[in-house]
Amino acid sequence: MHQKVFSIDDSPENIARGFALGSFISMTPFVGLHLLLSLGLASLFGWNRIAAGIAAFNTNMLTGVFIFSFNYYLGSILIGKKADFVFPDKLDLSFVLNMIHSGSDVFMTLIVGGFITGLITAFISYSLMKKIISKRNRLVVKQ
Repeated sequence: MHQKVFSIDDSPENIARGFALGSFISMTPFVGLHLLLSLGLASLFGWNRIAAGIAAFNTNMLTGVFIFSFNYYLGSILIGKKADFVFPDKLDLSFVLNMIHSGSDVFMTLIVGGFITGLITAFISYSLMKKIISKRNRLVVKQ
């Protein structure tokens, strides 16, 4: 986990909600917009923006190709369509443009797969963060 998230001064619930939101957003195919979407939605919901922003970076140049490949695979199973799409070696704006030019089947496949993995990731990260931050707060109070 990211060390900075443990030093945020906010309620465990708010931190966990923000982190879960950022984790969910990081599974979507909106590469390059994860941070903006996470910060904007966290502000809208009143959840912790710092935690959301930190979690938005769960998907990066190293992990993104694996995550989006899995999301594509999962989405294609759930939708029942297999569109022709080749994943690049690295993630950048060209990934988004390639995805857009590949058609709606590719986009919907990535959205569906990303939504499922996003929900799972959000649930796990919310549960873990709330438990860890609550425990940290109890330890700080005892000292």
